[in-house]
Amino acid sequence: RHEHEIEHIFFFPRLKFFLVMERDLKEFKVYNTKKLQFVRSIAGHRGNITSAEHIWDRDILATCANDLSIILWDLSTWQKKGRIMTNDIQLVLK
Repeated sequence: RHEHEIEHIFFFPRLKFFLVMERDLKEFKVYNTKKLQFVRSIAGHRGNITSAEHIWDRDILATCANDLSIILWDLSTWQKKGRIMTNDIQLVLK
């Protein structure tokens, strides 16, 4: 069950999961696509997460948020690999 309104859902056909972003949360939830089960919550942004993209040749997930940052996540560990700050615009990854 989600405590906040669901704002975005990202499905990546090459991966075995989908991501759910809720309004007013600084984390995203990971679900197993095959079993439709919750796997874990991932936090790291300082603002609401607005977009996500899978960088398949590096097996990295990139998320961006309204805190003007992009975070790169290692998909084997779900650990943060890096943070890129932007100057003045909110990004949407595609």
